[in-house]
Amino acid sequence: MFNFLQDVQKKAQVIQKQNTAPHVLSHGGYKYLEQKLMPEKTKKKLEEAAQSGSTEAVIDPPSPIR
Repeated sequence: MFNFLQDVQKKAQVIQKQNTAPHVLSHGGYKYLEQKLMPEKTKKKLEEAAQSGSTEAVIDPPSPIR
């Protein structure tokens, strides 16, 4: 019985490694994903501007999530 479960687990792991489009959304959908990722993209743009020494007061908003 234990060997059978290990075989099933290994087979499932192999199948999962080949998955090119994993399901990453929860019940919130794309709208929730966008709300979650936009602040991260904005923060990244601000950090990049700070590192480059940009003195511009206005920073373009990040592009929409694809």
